[in-house]
Amino acid sequence: MASDQDDIGNAVDLRSDERQQSVYRPALIETDGFSGFCMVRNLSSRGMKADAYAELDTGQRVVVELSHIQRVDGQIIWSDGSNVGIRFDRKIDVPSVLLGTEGLPDSIANSRPPRLTIGCTASVSTERGEIPAWVSDVSQRGLKVVISGVAKGEEVHVLLPHHHVKKAIVRWTQEGAAGLNFVAPMKYCELAEWAIRVQEERLNRPVNPLIERLREARRSA
Repeated sequence: MASDQDDIGNAVDLRSDERQQSVYRPALIETDGFSGFCMVRNLSSRGMKADAYAELDTGQRVVVELSHIQRVDGQIIWSDGSNVGIRFDRKIDVPSVLLGTEGLPDSIANSRPPRLTIGCTASVSTERGEIPAWVSDVSQRGLKVVISGVAKGEEVHVLLPHHHVKKAIVRWTQEGAAGLNFVAPMKYCELAEWAIRVQEERLNRPVNPLIERLREARRSA
């Protein structure tokens, strides 16, 4: 088991890594019993600094999804309540993460925002009336829902729990599922707070979110 001195040394080592790159990149972070969004601020082959939207403890194990094709296990090695430092269990190829493993330009590789598996009910309003739906995953740009009775290209209004109505366009439908693109993407802080509230309700317990910090960020955005 690592000593406190080892943890301090690792934290200093990660913060002083000369090969780290300053980025502003959304990612997903998973811990035991919670999955949510984070904003990566610095990234190196050995770890990252991120804005976390739920309080995480030093020593806590995490899984970070840097892209839909890049997941890495790691550990929280420092936390100040709003930012965390994460050391990866294995080195990553930073250029591949930023450009995509197939060498795509950054603008294309990043065209798909992080999608969080969430699981909650929703109501989709069409010209024909209200249709119940089940949200299977969510991103800033839209939702994947289990639903019947909507058509590709149709404009709808989506009512999510703990959120106001969002206008969306049906981009695809397939075998009882549909992809809905928001006309106006969610702000990242707004999405992170919403995901926390939905999971709190499902778990019937708080996940220790930094809700006030999120609200302040939304007011100043």
